[in-house]
Amino acid sequence: MEFDKLVHQPTRLRIFAHLYANGETGFTELTSTLEVTEGNLASHIDRMKDADCVAVDKAFVDGTPRTTYRLTEHGEELFEDHIETLESLIDGLDTGASSESDLEPAHDPESGQSRDTDSDLGMGPDPSA
Repeated sequence: MEFDKLVHQPTRLRIFAHLYANGETGFTELTSTLEVTEGNLASHIDRMKDADCVAVDKAFVDGTPRTTYRLTEHGEELFEDHIETLESLIDGLDTGASSESDLEPAHDPESGQSRDTDSDLGMGPDPSA
């Protein structure tokens, strides 16, 4: 089980997720929603475009240029494969829980303190603690 580095990179993963969930999206909306700079977004979009994951549409709307992006079929497939890989990884974890409701996060949401999960995994105490 291996992650595709194109999809797994954090900023690109957010771009994939946004376009997958929302469909065609404008450049300005993406920079604002994802809180990335124009240059950063353009760089990631270029890599995704080179890999045939994103289609770029340029048009004039009321005399103003508008650039929109959407995932290609290949981009959707890569993102879905990434999600399946994550789900397989999660399903393959031996948590000892009998159901999803028995799973606990690695930290206590109220106190923010980390739970001692290493002993459950047979790894011993956390050396950084």
